[in-house]
Amino acid sequence: MPNGSSKRKMRQATSCKQLDFDWRQSSQGSNNRDVMVEIDACTIGPQLSVDPADRLFVPLAASPFNWFQSGQKKWELRRFGRQYTPKHVRVGRRVELRKGYKGPESIWGEVLDVVEANGLDDFFNKVDFKEVIPVASTREDAVQIASDILRVGSSTPLLGFCVVKL
Repeated sequence: MPNGSSKRKMRQATSCKQLDFDWRQSSQGSNNRDVMVEIDACTIGPQLSVDPADRLFVPLAASPFNWFQSGQKKWELRRFGRQYTPKHVRVGRRVELRKGYKGPESIWGEVLDVVEANGLDDFFNKVDFKEVIPVASTREDAVQIASDILRVGSSTPLLGFCVVKL
């Protein structure tokens, strides 16, 4: 294989003083794989040497991100389509849950389970609402919150996936 053409790139070690551990940052152009680089960024959990094309990227609002971070939220629920189909969301696939699209905070995990549903009622018959919307006090409350966030009708196809943090 020609030099530099492998799908996975070795990552440079980067110190993150705010969290007091080392994490890996991709450096596509670097040939020096043992260089320690100081940057002003943080991450939650270990960074994995996963090619961005090999992971499922899931941008989250601040509250859902914090629920995942605290362990209260275990399931993510999305409209069925585009990257949220069984072809892309499958058991064992690496997931990057990121606060926003470009923020420095991310949680790395793996898909543990995938559930397809025809609407919120169907989904919450299969998955405990507290593991999806931990602030909901009742199932009906969870349906209303999820409906407002996703802007879905009663029979809109959905895909939910359970994420275990790595």
